[in-house]
Amino acid sequence: MKSSFSIKHTATTPYSMITTFMRFVGIGVLNTLVDFLILNVLISLFGISGSHTYAMYKVIAFSGAVIHSYLWNKYWVFKSVQKGRGVIHEQTSFVLVSLVGLFVNVSVSSLVYTLVASSGFAFSTVISANIGAIIGSISVLLVNFFGYKFLVFRKAA
Repeated sequence: MKSSFSIKHTATTPYSMITTFMRFVGIGVLNTLVDFLILNVLISLFGISGSHTYAMYKVIAFSGAVIHSYLWNKYWVFKSVQKGRGVIHEQTSFVLVSLVGLFVNVSVSSLVYTLVASSGFAFSTVISANIGAIIGSISVLLVNFFGYKFLVFRKAA
């Protein structure tokens, strides 16, 4: 005998939103690792001579993380099934939301890097750069989640 009461875990239930957000956070952690790896490889290879160099490295590192992010968010977090022209719209929207995220991330992380580096504390340049990167990554979390969920990978009504 089938029960007449059931809860479907669709995109509109709180359960689904929490599950999606937790997956997003998990992929965000991996994206952050990609970002930090690229950032620290650039610092190790070329050094860092100031805020402008740091911002350039952050743009490169963030861009690598965005490519990683798109693939995981599309196929695992939001399970997009766009085909044809829908993929182009999805990718364009993803890039636009990511550019807003890039602006927030680089602005916040560069500001924090500059403040920490000039604070008088005995932090190395690498530690200052990573403190900035952590704060920048946290600052962009909700911007990207809601942008991706409701603008990029939204389900057809």
